Amino acid sequence: MSLAVHGRVELGRFTLHADLEAEAGEILAVVGPNGSGKTTLLHTIAGLRALSAGFARIGTATVDDPTARTWVPAHRRRVGFVFQDLRLFPHLDVVDNVAYGLRRRGVDRTTARRQAEQWLARVGIAELVRARPRTLSGGQAQRVALARALVTEPDVLLLDEPMSALDADSRLAIRGELRRHLDAYDGIALVIAHDLLDVVGLAARVVVLDEGRVVQDTTPAELRTHPRTRHAAALVGVNLIPAERRGATLTLPGGVRLHLPMEGADGPVDLVCAPRAVSLSPAVGTLPANTWSSTIVGIESVGDHARARLGEPVPIASRVPLDALEDGLVLDAAVTVHIDPGGLHVFPAPHRAPPGP
Repeated sequence: MSLAVHGRVELGRFTLHADLEAEAGEILAVVGPNGSGKTTLLHTIAGLRALSAGFARIGTATVDDPTARTWVPAHRRRVGFVFQDLRLFPHLDVVDNVAYGLRRRGVDRTTARRQAEQWLARVGIAELVRARPRTLSGGQAQRVALARALVTEPDVLLLDEPMSALDADSRLAIRGELRRHLDAYDGIALVIAHDLLDVVGLAARVVVLDEGRVVQDTTPAELRTHPRTRHAAALVGVNLIPAERRGATLTLPGGVRLHLPMEGADGPVDLVCAPRAVSLSPAVGTLPANTWSSTIVGIESVGDHARARLGEPVPIASRVPLDALEDGLVLDAAVTVHIDPGGLHVFPAPHRAPPGP
């Protein structure tokens, strides 16, 4: 079994350039900022949105090809979908919600309900077969939606932010259960994720979307060390800064210069560094090497420390000890920013024009 989508979806002001292939057994996390095309990609695969050009194939079957006038409707595609808002039918009990897809495909009611009950037992909620969706907790409703998607034995399973509606405790339990089911699933799964734990805990491959295009197709480990978009960098908790390299000197936005211990090839580069490699101190008149002046524009608590976000000329995040907040590192404070060259990772970025001064 395989999946291939190469085409374009025109949505007025937005165009999705879909470019994706996957094989049986692969679990892909799809990440990107709001409006980047993640849900549109899933809807295209499911048959809820038509391609404007190109083609989509599931296995050997072409399910969408505008040029050949080929279109397979959603209910005839072997695709399971867990929607972000779950979309359980309020007028049906749990067992009939799960049996719905089978009934739509012509399975008789008795058989469909028996298979639905088997799946409800597999996801751990066999006792809820007669319950109505309005009586379910978030975790229970998520299990019902997953059982409804899997009961039809789909070739492709699509999950649109499956953890978004859950509290922290339920998210932990559901993530573990979902991983167990995905490990046993022999089809192709695509999971839209906004949490690094979901990416690392569920997927072996990450597809990064930005402005309607696939800009990175990689592993979770590679994403952590070399994200190619600011959203991906924020997801994995690092800074991504465009720069221009000349020998051992990096020129950052606003003309800020950093000096590295070693020379490298000239040209556009991506500078990746963890917030812990960025230190702050009260503003000073004369700036030492590898420093610049900025202002704290945001502060958030992150466990036993704080993360300060800095404004122009280089938007960047710094890890700050909590007691430093009492020493003047507060919102709107003028600061001197220093980057430890030993904490930098520099990657060539030939796809991007160098930043302006």
